[in-house]
Amino acid sequence: MYINKAGLCCFLSLILAVFCVIPDHVLAADFKILYPESNSTVKGEVIEIEGAGATAGATIEISVLTNDWYLQDGKAEVNDDGRWSYAPCYLRGKGKFNNHTIKARLIKDGKAIAIDKVRGVVRE
Repeated sequence: MYINKAGLCCFLSLILAVFCVIPDHVLAADFKILYPESNSTVKGEVIEIEGAGATAGATIEISVLTNDWYLQDGKAEVNDDGRWSYAPCYLRGKGKFNNHTIKARLIKDGKAIAIDKVRGVVRE
């Protein structure tokens, strides 16, 4: 039986990256954006993002995709139960770019330990 060493190394590297980057106590499914939801319409150009699953000592980074990714400069507030909010978040895409993807990254010790995205967010 022939084993492609390069393919096996690539596969093992991927497995290690997935299991080593995200600790057991922080599953990607636990960290999520609750508002806005995917394929929803929001009022106004400036919104507050709401979510759950944040961990103590971590920070939250928000980026918005219109024609490019734009890192937001708002501030996150995290409650004791892990629920969080982030404001302000700007949805400035116009015309065909008024269809935003919002990405939230949970950062601890300089590394993303969880990521969630919502897609298709449109301003009224």
